[in-house]
Amino acid sequence: MFILHEAQSILAITIIWILVRLFIARIHKPDIKRELLLLLVYICIIVVFHFTMAGSTVCLIDPELHRFAPKLNLKAFNFLTDRYDGWQRNIIGNFAMFIPVGFVWPLVFKKLNTYGKAVSACFLYTLSIEILQLLLYERTSDVDDLILNTAGAAIGAGIWFLIKKSRKSDR
Repeated sequence: MFILHEAQSILAITIIWILVRLFIARIHKPDIKRELLLLLVYICIIVVFHFTMAGSTVCLIDPELHRFAPKLNLKAFNFLTDRYDGWQRNIIGNFAMFIPVGFVWPLVFKKLNTYGKAVSACFLYTLSIEILQLLLYERTSDVDDLILNTAGAAIGAGIWFLIKKSRKSDR
């Protein structure tokens, strides 16, 4: 059992990011504009990590139950009936956290050239986060997070594709 300390985790993510970018730079000539755009992806990853993983204890065995006991909520829109302190902030945060992801990913990754592809990629990203949270003792993998994160990404992608469409029509 170990804790994902935020500073150490961000340092590890940053080192991995830099090593990957250096490796790719050895294969392909670096493009500064592309690297700056990829920096936006890095920032999205760090922000999402901060709110979804940092400070959590990685623990496959529940210390009280002495067995693997992931916390999982599969009831959609549970937040409508299960009110707790901060539930509104949680809803807004899950939604808002992924608006930039939905905007940045299709901007940076050319293969996400349709609204559906961009939203699908963001859905898979948030699904992977929810699956990873099964390993975190203090976290709950929640279908509501999946829905809200994807909805936020859909808004961000919608904004990007509207801007892209309006830029084409201006030409």
